[in-house]
Amino acid sequence: MKHLKSLSDSDLLSQTQLLVAREREMTTELLWHLREVESRRLYAGQGYSSLFDYVRRGLGYAEGSADRRISAMRLLKDLPEIEPALKTGELSLSNASALQHFFKGEKKDRGKNYSYVAKKELVAKVTGKSRRDCDRLLAELAPETPRPEQARPISATQTEIRFTAEETLLVKIEKLKALLSHRNPNPSYAELIEMLADMALKRLDPEQKAAAPADAFLAPEQNGEPRPVESPAEMRRHSAGGEIKSETDPAYSSKAEKRRMEARPGAMHFHQ
Repeated sequence: MKHLKSLSDSDLLSQTQLLVAREREMTTELLWHLREVESRRLYAGQGYSSLFDYVRRGLGYAEGSADRRISAMRLLKDLPEIEPALKTGELSLSNASALQHFFKGEKKDRGKNYSYVAKKELVAKVTGKSRRDCDRLLAELAPETPRPEQARPISATQTEIRFTAEETLLVKIEKLKALLSHRNPNPSYAELIEMLADMALKRLDPEQKAAAPADAFLAPEQNGEPRPVESPAEMRRHSAGGEIKSETDPAYSSKAEKRRMEARPGAMHFHQ
């Protein structure tokens, strides 16, 4: 909107914060309204088969958004005291939804009913956490059996690849994303793997080496790749054209002595 251009930086940030707070309050109010709509089964009188159908088609929410709101609403119904945390954002709508799905799954798959107190304790543990941390905590409580690796064609040109990664691999992946952010700020897993495959093949594939253009042998940063960090010994070796290997090398000692002599006050310098 045009009037936003006239706002100062501080006013714009302040109003943005107010809008976020208002949005959270309105979302919490929406959850209570959905609860009442469900209890009266008003969606059926409007020609919808379920509350989900009403929220998706009648209110225009996408499937994921509709599911999150309905699941969070049912958790709020069971634990009304979570309302303040929902309004402040300490308990995100996403985490509330994940918790409700968890409780429902535990009852259906394992026959485990969480008591009122147990639910409150688990809500307290995920309050203030990211969705990823929430999912990790729930996975620790109810770990799944890893499924076997699979490569399944899903179209003429695409294949779905599925595998289970250890936490150590995820840490490496996040580090690689940061190192390659100059190429793609937020790559998908598929994009990241393709970038790494291209970089590896450029170095390992004999056919690509033979057909490589002249700039393929430039320094890494000239080709848009992060330059590897060199050790002090490697830096001395490269600066000396590969002749000096370490400070114990006789050539290094003689050259270092020559520099010290030339640096003495009144020293005479001879150049060939």
